Amino acid sequence: MTQWLPSRRAALTGLAALSASALTGQGIAAAAPAPSKIIDLGTIGVSRTGGGDPVKNTELIQQALDELTDNCVLHIPAGIYLVAPVPGVWMQAPILRIPPCRNLIVRGDGPASVLKVADMVGDQPYLYGSVLGFAKGPVDPDLVCFTDFAIDHNSEHNRVPVLAGPEGKTPVLVSSVSTYAYTPRFGRITVRHLTIHRSDSRVSLYFPGEAGSGSVAVHDCLWTEASNRTGAPEDDHSFINATCTSLTVRHNRFHGASWERAPRTAIETHASNTLVQGNLIEKFQIGVNLTGNARHGGTTFRHLCQDNLIETSRDGILIWSHRYGTHTTAVGFEDMTVSGNHITLRAEEYKGRVATGKGMRGIGVFAVKGNEGAPSIGFRNLLVAGNTIRYPLEYVALDYVFLTELERRAGAISFAFHKTTAANAVYENVRITGNVVHDCAFSGLYIEGGRWRGLQVDGNTFVDCGHSNSTRRQPAYNNKALRISAQLLGDCVVAGNTFHTNPAPEHHRNRVNGYLQVEHTGPDRQRFVLAGNVIAIDPAFPVSEIIEYAHIAGANTQWSLDGSVPRAGVPITNNAPGGTGSRVRVMESEITATRTGNAWQQQGFGTAVPTGGGFAPGDVWVNTAVSAANPVHSWVCVTGGASPVWRELRLS
Repeated sequence: MTQWLPSRRAALTGLAALSASALTGQGIAAAAPAPSKIIDLGTIGVSRTGGGDPVKNTELIQQALDELTDNCVLHIPAGIYLVAPVPGVWMQAPILRIPPCRNLIVRGDGPASVLKVADMVGDQPYLYGSVLGFAKGPVDPDLVCFTDFAIDHNSEHNRVPVLAGPEGKTPVLVSSVSTYAYTPRFGRITVRHLTIHRSDSRVSLYFPGEAGSGSVAVHDCLWTEASNRTGAPEDDHSFINATCTSLTVRHNRFHGASWERAPRTAIETHASNTLVQGNLIEKFQIGVNLTGNARHGGTTFRHLCQDNLIETSRDGILIWSHRYGTHTTAVGFEDMTVSGNHITLRAEEYKGRVATGKGMRGIGVFAVKGNEGAPSIGFRNLLVAGNTIRYPLEYVALDYVFLTELERRAGAISFAFHKTTAANAVYENVRITGNVVHDCAFSGLYIEGGRWRGLQVDGNTFVDCGHSNSTRRQPAYNNKALRISAQLLGDCVVAGNTFHTNPAPEHHRNRVNGYLQVEHTGPDRQRFVLAGNVIAIDPAFPVSEIIEYAHIAGANTQWSLDGSVPRAGVPITNNAPGGTGSRVRVMESEITATRTGNAWQQQGFGTAVPTGGGFAPGDVWVNTAVSAANPVHSWVCVTGGASPVWRELRLS
């Protein structure tokens, strides 16, 4: 059972060093000793052709695993190893238990080395916690690397329930590799080049570490034919879920079996120093949950979610900021960047009940409504940059807006905090920049609720957003391409954004209720700085379908608008009352209007008084051609209306 192979020591020494390097994140392994022995499953008499009694196979393999100690290699030669839980074992226990040890490599010969769960017997499925896990022990496992083999959950022939146990309330995990059952704390774990077939796991790679747990790295793994266990979209899944000090999830591929049985979530993070990069996710309901929380007593730091390719039916990337238990922190995370991701929302493929589709968000913050055990809290330093979010054309996938919930508010980039536990939290230093949103029937950017300091929205492009023609249900404010309604704690900059609107095909009607709506909801005066935003409307689009270009609300909303819309489209009336001191400059004009205590005063420039209406008493037109021969400084409007009357103000 134990095979001593001195001739292979050089190669295995390299493997040990590689394992330690991957787990520590260092280029050179620190004090990684050579393996002292190799356990080879090819020598223990277990069937390698997918045959034999799966329970006896499991017992033979377990006997081999029991001999593992520090500085070992477990080798899984090419073959199919049929396994099943031993009768009488706790349903949350691993089928195969590895003794907790240090500097261990579990490796196969690539995807041809397969640990396969056996077919269920009659109508009785095999219940298990994970295929591979750790046994109880006096030490924490550390520097453990799982590499180059496959796990086949065989889910279509071993249909486990979502819940089981004496009262039918215990989740059945059926994980692939996990520390859950007997290992509350661990050191450094790496999973790489692992292939996982036909998984319907509650969590496939599950590492819920206690405080003090180390790092988890998952690289270059593949999930094929992943599915939702029951076919019900509400069945909760997250195929990678880790609570640890640092987490790296890179270059993995997640392939759902079908939209009908799309798993819930591919990746869920609970760690500081989190990197989620270069993953491919398709036919899932949700791509990534980035979680900032105080589960272990404090704020999490440094999160990067970058360059992922995501195709999902409900949400692309969700951001969580929560407080657990008795912790009192007000900040769930600091320093998070979500950048360069390409998200395709296949909202028409969502199979849940009507209104269970939440926000159909490309990127959004998830806020709980009334969960007192884990209320939503604030965050600090969030950058959402350079992402592309694409929705189906609504006249192709009609009425997917009907599936949204969130108090009937929805957005491609969404911070919908109204009537949630996040409504009064503080959000600091948030920048939303350089993103492109295509064909979103509701808002391209939606922010409502919360208290914001340092909010900047710039350089984004919204193509055909806010154009729902749903005949059954429209989320509130859904036809505003960009909407911000929040309490500001400092200036908010909305600059350099572009809104494109193209006509719908013949026989399809689209309606744009508004492009830009902002409102400060607090008791003091705060300012929106609106500059260089461009509204580009195809000439064939009927202007009658546009209700308004800009809507600036709130008695204490002080704003300055460098407008890029026709003057008539920025009505200085109830649509944009503004607080005292607000200013607006209108496109193709030298007119600036400043809000006084009870009215707007316009100021313009030219060599003569303007012709035409639109002016009120008190408006000023400054002469740009003052000279000794023409000492007129400016003209003041004394009578408004269609034919205003102006009076000169001379220098002498």
